Amino acid sequence: MVLLNAVVIAGVLIIIMLLLYRMRNPKEYPEKKPAFAMLPKYRLIVKLSAGSNSKELLSNKLSTLGFKLSGDTSSQIVFSRGSVLGDISIKITKVNLKFDKPLSEKTGLTVEYGAFAFFDTGDLWEFIRELSDKLKS
Repeated sequence: MVLLNAVVIAGVLIIIMLLLYRMRNPKEYPEKKPAFAMLPKYRLIVKLSAGSNSKELLSNKLSTLGFKLSGDTSSQIVFSRGSVLGDISIKITKVNLKFDKPLSEKTGLTVEYGAFAFFDTGDLWEFIRELSDKLKS
């Protein structure tokens, strides 16, 4: 019975953390790499290379990085890659990219983990920096 209670409590805590992460507003992407960030989710303006400001061209560019179109609403385009199961490495964990519509040479982008991350030690920051550089080229 104690084990069952512990499992239920752990499940409820995970659901609460997931909801908190989903509802949390993103922070502005900092200039300096953070040593430690709680519930990391960042917002920045990215400069898209000429011609990449169409959904098809952006999709093609992001597909080379493993991203697939996962949502398209009137206000944003969402790309995802990775899995919520398994390793927590930034290279294989699930990451969502949410581009504001309409796409332009300077477009708003929110980057978040696919499930939730309680903390980050700068991996997401580095990933965003590399992604931003690739979107410019």
